[in-house]
Amino acid sequence: MTPFGIALNTLRRSKNIDQKALAQMIGMHHCHLSSIENGRKSPPKSETLSRLCYSLRLSDAETEYLLDAAKASRKTIKIPDGISLDEYKFVADLIPRLGSLTNEELEAMNNILKPENH
Repeated sequence: MTPFGIALNTLRRSKNIDQKALAQMIGMHHCHLSSIENGRKSPPKSETLSRLCYSLRLSDAETEYLLDAAKASRKTIKIPDGISLDEYKFVADLIPRLGSLTNEELEAMNNILKPENH
C-alpha cells in the first residue's frame, strides 16, 4: 500500500463508510477506488481529492493528512529545471536504491533534509 492508500483506507473506515458507498458518492467505480487504496493506482487528481474530502466530511487536519499522503505517493516526480549535475547524479543514484534503503540510511537522509538544517 502507498501512504495515500493507507490514509484513505484509515479515514474511510473511521467514518464507517464502505468502499462501494464512497465510490458512489464521488462518482468512481468501486474497483478503481479499491485499486487506489491498495496502491495499484496512483492517487486521484485534485478534483477527485476534493470530492473525497467533502464526501468523507474531513476536518482540516484530516484533509491535510490526506493531501500530504497523496503528495508522498506520487509515482512520477518532476525534477526541477536548473539543478546541478551533482544533484542529477544524486537522484539517478538514489532511484535504483528505493525499496532497499535501511532505516538508518533513511533517517540520516531525513535529518539532512529537515528545514532547520537549511
